[in-house]
Amino acid sequence: MATAEVEKYATFVEETLRPQLTAALAQRDALDADVAEYDNLVEMLSGKAAADAQNKAWKLQCDLGKQCYAKVKVAPHTPVVVHVGLQVYVEMAASDVPAFVAGRKQFLATKRERHQAKAREIASHIQQVLDAVEALAKLQSAAPK
Repeated sequence: MATAEVEKYATFVEETLRPQLTAALAQRDALDADVAEYDNLVEMLSGKAAADAQNKAWKLQCDLGKQCYAKVKVAPHTPVVVHVGLQVYVEMAASDVPAFVAGRKQFLATKRERHQAKAREIASHIQQVLDAVEALAKLQSAAPK
């Protein structure tokens, strides 16, 4: 009977808890990638801000996809379009982007912490189940036959 219980717990861990843990960690990693993209955006737009201050055109290479690049010349004081999530884009001045990105990064950090806490909780549940399986195995081996 104890062998059936051990199998039941092992199945629960492998079919329920591990996929939940993998999903929570994947969501956390996706948020880390979003934060890195926002950092890259601010760094890239610092060049535009410098060009705007001198009232010069901003020159850069743009990735069109599949690593196909084109040289781009952007007129001074041209607004930029920023993806804010859920397929929503906002047009704003390059000087407004760092403040927006700071707020967005704070939101993403809060969201990341929730996913991290969920991952910790799931990992704790996995450990509890594994401890229960170990206790059942000890009871099974200690039981007289």
